[in-house]
Amino acid sequence: MTRFRVESVAAWLFGLSVTVLLLSVWGRAVVVDEDSLGESLLPLARSAVVVDQVGSWLEEELVASGLERRIAESAVAGVIESDAFEEAAEELLLRAVAAAAGKGGAATVDVAPILSPAVPVITEELAAAGITLSANEVRRVVSGLDPLVIRDPTETPMIGPRSRMASRLGTATAAAVILILVTGAVAVRAAGDHLTALRRLLSRVALGGLSFGIMLRVGAWVLDPSRGRAPISETLSHLANSKWIVPVLVAVVAAALSAAVWVVRRYVRRVAAIRTKPGEPIRQEG
Repeated sequence: MTRFRVESVAAWLFGLSVTVLLLSVWGRAVVVDEDSLGESLLPLARSAVVVDQVGSWLEEELVASGLERRIAESAVAGVIESDAFEEAAEELLLRAVAAAAGKGGAATVDVAPILSPAVPVITEELAAAGITLSANEVRRVVSGLDPLVIRDPTETPMIGPRSRMASRLGTATAAAVILILVTGAVAVRAAGDHLTALRRLLSRVALGGLSFGIMLRVGAWVLDPSRGRAPISETLSHLANSKWIVPVLVAVVAAALSAAVWVVRRYVRRVAAIRTKPGEPIRQEG
């Protein structure tokens, strides 16, 4: 009875460790790939939160350049509705992700070249607000905008392989692997049939990885942007869909190991059966 309890507790801790392993491995795969992460976050460029933040920043910069706040606010209100601003916001978001990851040593985003395509729209909106400025004058104002500071250059990147988040997820992965080995060894040792217990644990890992991969795919489908194109839902859909193959690969490796254990177990049983088979009686000549 005591052995059964030990095996049950060890198996439960083993399953918990597998869950932590799958989450940390998938999370680290998402965090370290800044290109994929940037593409997943692109829908946020159309969200009200990002648009309002960028619009407020642009308004403050125009006021700092000498425009009255009322005029700057009116101009920005028209600019953020334009297609040029949406493209600029997407480019700004991609560069912000790259700067957050420390890609190329960047820590700031130069917004002047990003907003240059929106200069004609800004000029038109200023004219509608009663401010007559040429496109060259507006371009000169845009070129004088301060860079957008994403992080302190001396700080560790926010995302990417050198980020603290990636380091913490890597630590969680290592801790999960150690706990899996320890609890797995205890569960196998407490079981009567060691090979059967090992195969059962490997099957749990395979099923867990497959289930997690399916959950990510189903989650991405549930949050499908074609159901309404809400930026937040679309972003979550892309994040759920990214790197879904990672837990599936873990499942494939575990399934292969489980199959190998099954082959070894059959071989051991066959050899044991042959060794215990009674031999034929020896015939003696009279």
